[in-house]
Amino acid sequence: MSGPFFIIGAQRSGTTLLRLILNSHSHISIPEEGTFWMPILRDCKHNIASEIPKTKLKNYFEYIKKNNQFKLWKIEITELEEELMNRKEVTPHVLMTAIYSKYNETQNKIIWGDKTPSFFRMIPIIAEIFPDAKFIHVVRDGRDIHLSLKKLGLYQSNVCVDALEWVHKVKKAQMDLNTLESDRFLEIRYEDLVSNFDKTIHTICTFLTLSYENPMVDFWKNSEKFIGKHHSKKIFQPVTTDSTKKWKKTMTKKELGKFDILAGMLLEDLGYEIIPSMMNFGSFFSMLCDLISGIPIRIARLLWTAIVLKISSKFGLATEASGKGHCPTG
Repeated sequence: MSGPFFIIGAQRSGTTLLRLILNSHSHISIPEEGTFWMPILRDCKHNIASEIPKTKLKNYFEYIKKNNQFKLWKIEITELEEELMNRKEVTPHVLMTAIYSKYNETQNKIIWGDKTPSFFRMIPIIAEIFPDAKFIHVVRDGRDIHLSLKKLGLYQSNVCVDALEWVHKVKKAQMDLNTLESDRFLEIRYEDLVSNFDKTIHTICTFLTLSYENPMVDFWKNSEKFIGKHHSKKIFQPVTTDSTKKWKKTMTKKELGKFDILAGMLLEDLGYEIIPSMMNFGSFFSMLCDLISGIPIRIARLLWTAIVLKISSKFGLATEASGKGHCPTG
């Protein structure tokens, strides 16, 4: 490969699973999520090829070093900071490449990748910063994603908002990816990854122009080297299909009806099974209430996170807004 690659997808789509599988390849290293990059990417949106002013660059480094999410990478970048601060010109490409390459060195690998689900919003910017970058879009049945989010308690349980958000994320990623050359992106389904593991991984390796390696099958034996215990226990175990089609047993007919109305067309386009369900006036009224109460809460949460990250990156402050967790033990 001549450039890096980025794994994207709606949260709980299986991007972490794919990250761990690919980390078992002898050439690939993918650190923990890089959501902390979001305000920096937004800052450089209209000046991608321009030099980052030294004062701003200094604050970026302070912000990154203090960020709880970046601490999960377990790398020291003080010397790198000094080196780049003394460099004549540092662009977003130089900054990001330097930090990812530093992680790469700690893993003794030659190709770096990224697994940050929220980067689905940043495909055009990333594609311009890294003209040789490739993208792997992981898609999963939105109904199972809803159940996974509900189980984790990450958000207020709202099947209607989850359905709309899933549609937005998948379609946004597809729309932006389709503006790139076809050999720069690959879309896979989580369900295919766990049910037809070898074939799917061979497809991914071919896309990345890398050879398939047997240790990827046993990725779970080394998961603790790359990820903390705050993640699902399933990624420390062999791949199974246990997490597919849970919606059939768990979601009520009323919930399925709401999801079908809001996301049924996309489910069908992606080849997922749909069970028709009857919706009456009461169900429509309930769906409307869910949307009216849930959308403002979800938007407020997203805006709050974006504002906190923006302020933190601008002034070099510590923040947990991009996420936190336990460091890998390996």
